[in-house]
Amino acid sequence: MPLRDITERHAAEKERCTTELRLQRAQKLEAIGALAGGIAHDFNNILAAIGGNLELAIREVPASSPARECLDEIRQASARAKALTRQILAFSRVEPARRRVVLLAPIVAEVARFMRAAASSAVAIEVRVDPGVSQVLADAAQIHQVLVNLCTNACQTMEETQRPGTLSIELHQRGPGQKVALVVRDTGAGMDAATKLRLFEPFFTTKPAGKGTGIGLAVVHEIVRRHDGSVDVESEPGRGSTFPILLPAASEAIDAEDLPERVTVGGGENVLLIDDEPSLVRAIARNLTHLGYRVTCFADPHAALSAYRADPDRFALIVTDYQMPGLQGLTLARELLSIRSDARIVLHSGFLRPEVVSEAAALGIRRTIAKPLSTRELSAVIQEVLREPALPVGV
Repeated sequence: MPLRDITERHAAEKERCTTELRLQRAQKLEAIGALAGGIAHDFNNILAAIGGNLELAIREVPASSPARECLDEIRQASARAKALTRQILAFSRVEPARRRVVLLAPIVAEVARFMRAAASSAVAIEVRVDPGVSQVLADAAQIHQVLVNLCTNACQTMEETQRPGTLSIELHQRGPGQKVALVVRDTGAGMDAATKLRLFEPFFTTKPAGKGTGIGLAVVHEIVRRHDGSVDVESEPGRGSTFPILLPAASEAIDAEDLPERVTVGGGENVLLIDDEPSLVRAIARNLTHLGYRVTCFADPHAALSAYRADPDRFALIVTDYQMPGLQGLTLARELLSIRSDARIVLHSGFLRPEVVSEAAALGIRRTIAKPLSTRELSAVIQEVLREPALPVGV
C-alpha cells in the first residue's frame, strides 16, 4: 500500500480547528457584551442613586456618629459593585479606553504599594524596573486595573498554598525601543496545560463558588488586546506562574507642561438635568446645589425640552441621560441643538457603546460620561465644558 504525505491536510485541519475556536470565543464575547449592555444601564443608575444619596448622608452625619461606620461600609460595597460593572463592560468592548502617552513605572510603584497593604504578610513583593524604559500609549487606569487583577490573582494563589511566596512585578525594554514588557510573576501552585488553555475565558475560574467571578483574567486579555499588545502565561504545576505583557512603545514625548488644577465647584450656573430615574435626579440635584450650582431637573425629557424651548438662555449647560423612555438622549440633544446650536450638552449613561460616543461627538455633544460618577467628578466635567469657547450661534 503506497504511503501518502498528509502533512498539508493535517496542518489545514489544525488551522480549521483553531479558526473555529476563535470564532466560538468571539461569539461568546459578543453574547456577553449584549448581556452586559442590557443590564449596565439600569444597574449603573441604581449605583449612581446609591452614591449620590450616600454623599448627602455622609455630609449630614457627624464623623463621631456610629452610623458613619455603616455609611463607610456602604461606600466600600458600592465601590466594589462599580468596579465589577466596569470590568464586565471592559471585556465586552463597551468601556472606551482613554489612551495617552504615559510612563508605566509610576503605575507599577502605585500597584506595588497597594499590594503590600492588601496582601498577606506571608507574600513578599519585589519590584524590578529597568531605567529608561520607553513610555507607552495607554489608558493609565486600565493598565492599573490589569496589574491589580494579575497581582491579586497571584497573591490569592500563593495564599492558598499556605506557605510563604513571592510576587514579582517587572518592567523592562524588549528590543531596541519597540516593545515594553510588563511581567507579573508568582511562586504559587502553578497550573496544568488544560487550565492554561482556558485561563482567559470569561467566567472560567478554578476558585470555589463565592471566591471568584472568573472575569479578572478575561478583562486583562481584552484590555491588553485593545492596547495593541499581547499577554501570555508561562506555568507548570508546582512551579508558579509568569504573565508577560508586551505593549508597543510610544514614539511621542510626554508633555511636561503642568495641567491647570480643576475647578470642581460651581458659581451659580443653572444646569438643566434630565434623567428618567427620579431618585437619581434628586440626589444629583441636591449635591450639585451644595457645590454652588442652580439645578433645574426633569424626569420627563419632553417636559425638559419644553422648558428649554421656552427660555434657552436660562441654562448654562444641559446634562442628559442617554437611555430614556419616549425620547432617547441623542434625539433630545438633536432637538436642543436645533433650538440653540451652541448649547453645551453632556451625555451620561450606564451603557456607552463606542458608536454612541462617536455619534454624540459628531452631533455636537461636548462630553459623554459613564455612570456612576461622583458629584465632584461630574462638577469637574461641567466646569471643563463651561470653560470651553462658545460656538457661534447658527454653526
